[in-house]
Amino acid sequence: MLVGHSPLRWTDKCFKPREGESASVSMKAVMKTSPKPGIEVVDVPYPELRPGWVILKIRAVGICGSDIHTYHSTWKPFTDDWARGGFRKHILGHEFSGEVAEVGEGVEDFVKGDRVVATTMINCGQCEYCKQGIPWCINRERTDGAMAEYLAMPAKSLFRIPDWVSYEAAVLCEPLTVALYAVLDISSLAPGQFTTVLGPGPIGLATVIAAKLLTPRTIVATGTGVDVSPRLETARKVGADVVVNVDEEDPVKKVLDLTGGIGADVVYEAAGVPLLRQGLAMLRYGGEYVAIGHPGSLRPEPIAFDSGDYYRFQSRRQKILAVYIEEARNWKTVMDLLWAKKIDLQPLVSHVLPLTDAVRGFEIAASRKSLKVVLVP
Repeated sequence: MLVGHSPLRWTDKCFKPREGESASVSMKAVMKTSPKPGIEVVDVPYPELRPGWVILKIRAVGICGSDIHTYHSTWKPFTDDWARGGFRKHILGHEFSGEVAEVGEGVEDFVKGDRVVATTMINCGQCEYCKQGIPWCINRERTDGAMAEYLAMPAKSLFRIPDWVSYEAAVLCEPLTVALYAVLDISSLAPGQFTTVLGPGPIGLATVIAAKLLTPRTIVATGTGVDVSPRLETARKVGADVVVNVDEEDPVKKVLDLTGGIGADVVYEAAGVPLLRQGLAMLRYGGEYVAIGHPGSLRPEPIAFDSGDYYRFQSRRQKILAVYIEEARNWKTVMDLLWAKKIDLQPLVSHVLPLTDAVRGFEIAASRKSLKVVLVP
């Protein structure tokens, strides 16, 4: 899910050299500097410490599918805005973990050295959306991205992580919050039911983990031949009962065969491509298609969905549900699960590279021959 693009105010006056560090006022960061494809590793000023905020030393930051869309300049909501002159340089990254390096005035719940993750959804709590519990605050405050050496964050957005969870694995907390929101809040998946996850990327794998918590009868994960290793293999390790290579086997037929022709109770689309026709075809009467993935294309092709498909969708009373970002309670659930040692996110980390090698990291992530690619400042 995406971090906002408006930069924080930066000032050289806020820099306080730490023991063993040089008195430089700059730091490395991965920045989108042009509407054209690509990113750059650049020097930017150290962030400002504000009352109620902390400065985090970023220990690890994950490359999200949305970051890849930004890297390739292929996500239409962004590129449309950029074409209208809305582009501004910004630091990428919203899946991260870090260590509290400085504590601002008024912060009492965190101290220097605390190991944390944070949500970038900084809501006002006062607008109509916030009052209704809808995670789309119209006054949401924005931070810079986390693909940098340091990041300023409000203390209210932080969550402590256990010592036994590596910084690299902790970057998966944010994807898991999105998956939990899809499974627990948006869908009505129940114990003993049959579910399918389309797409075995990091979000799809997190969705398998989230779904497994509800003890469904069967979880099917699908992917292409490119996804077989390591993605489909990992899907089975983290909870999928059946994996399907769609290049070799019809996923709709497989699901219908496994359910005696009835179909899945819930289908989660995490492939990043619109699979509406396929997903609805494998759903039971009254089933739910939950759209999680973000398709990325400058010139999106129409979804293959004709009047016959529409009638079948209506006559079977199926539901199409949308997922975007997550809610604060999902973060609390993830933290509770980690502290109770009920989940393990380490298997989802496949590559760890230096922040300065970000371009190679993005290419690895885009190849789909990886799970979560993590950059370390």
